[in-house]
Amino acid sequence: MRYLPLLCLVFFSFGCSKEKFDRTDPKNGQTTELFVDHFYSTDNSNIYLWSDKSSSPLSLTEFSEREIGYTYKVKAKVYVPDVAPQDGPDKWFVLEQVLSKEKYTGKDPFEISLQIHSILARGLAFRKLDGKFIYSGAYELKPLNQEIASQMDQILSLAEKMQSNADYSAKARVRALVTHDPENPNKGYIVQQLLTANL
Repeated sequence: MRYLPLLCLVFFSFGCSKEKFDRTDPKNGQTTELFVDHFYSTDNSNIYLWSDKSSSPLSLTEFSEREIGYTYKVKAKVYVPDVAPQDGPDKWFVLEQVLSKEKYTGKDPFEISLQIHSILARGLAFRKLDGKFIYSGAYELKPLNQEIASQMDQILSLAEKMQSNADYSAKARVRALVTHDPENPNKGYIVQQLLTANL
């Protein structure tokens, strides 16, 4: 009889323990920690599960303060709407808290896609505005030299074809090797090399 309170406490603890996050079946309201990498690409948001650094099974929303050039550890909660949108996912992560933020100091180039990857749209993910190349509506792409700038102009001349011709757009590959722009580290990339195929 004297062990009854202890047994009740153990039972209560197990009964109330949080269900472990399962990447194959995320449940509404579950929380987990994520690693957000230092760069963004239209084909990869570079968000990973903190526990094993595997790619996140869900997108992360309400993280408008994210800056390229920094890595983050964040806490996020699974959100499942009552009615899933017709043209989007049926669940996603919502940011709960930024746990840490560290400046990325690496110098090696990394690869980004210069195409739109969406079931609703296709084409190029950059345009020229006031003489500057703008990527994904938010980041400046600064060509390393005039040769790369000319190549980017040539690629932009194909924008209409990529939007109107689904087969052409599906086969084409437009990517770039970039580094963070030291003069604009949180809002810009320097294009070191263009990687294209089937244009």
